Amino acid sequence: MDNLEYLNKISTESAAKSAKSQNDNSLLSPTIIKILIGAAAALVLIVILGAVLSGSSSRTTALYESFYLRLQNLSADNGPIATYARDLKSSNLRAASGTLKSSLTVTYQNFANLLPELNVDPANISEYVATSETDILADYKASLQNAKLNGLLDRTFAHSTTLQISLLIAIGSEILERNPPDNARAIIDKSVNDLQILHARFVELSNNSN
Repeated sequence: MDNLEYLNKISTESAAKSAKSQNDNSLLSPTIIKILIGAAAALVLIVILGAVLSGSSSRTTALYESFYLRLQNLSADNGPIATYARDLKSSNLRAASGTLKSSLTVTYQNFANLLPELNVDPANISEYVATSETDILADYKASLQNAKLNGLLDRTFAHSTTLQISLLIAIGSEILERNPPDNARAIIDKSVNDLQILHARFVELSNNSN
């Protein structure tokens, strides 16, 4: 091999190595790195968004369940409102209680018809909601029973029922903020408006009972 051939061989081998090196480096080029980082960031956002949406959906379902059970408990013929309103001394408080129960009964019946559309199974309420609503009802009943035994039923009934109305308004209002289906929105919106009027009446009666 003469000098010229030797130089040509070295040149060819050097060019081949350079090309291979460039190909290897292209895998980690700034453009590729940016693409990989962007893909990773997008994946993280998708995971986070999925978790947020899942949590939001669960919260909305829980609100529907609470609204349903609260209406059922408060509007029942053997519920605390109907049971203790009969023993109230104030005719005004009895009248307001009758109006409240009638309003709750109508709302309960209308809302119960929408449960399939809201993907709520009344026979399969989440344990957390069922337990929470049972405890709230038990506390309400206990306060009224103790008040009756101590001759303080009117005052306690007015205060406690005002609180129950406030809690129900709060549940309904949060549901409305979550863009429920139109049918549910119409029912809950009317219920909240009616309850706000009744709340003002019970506040007045509560103040007069002190």
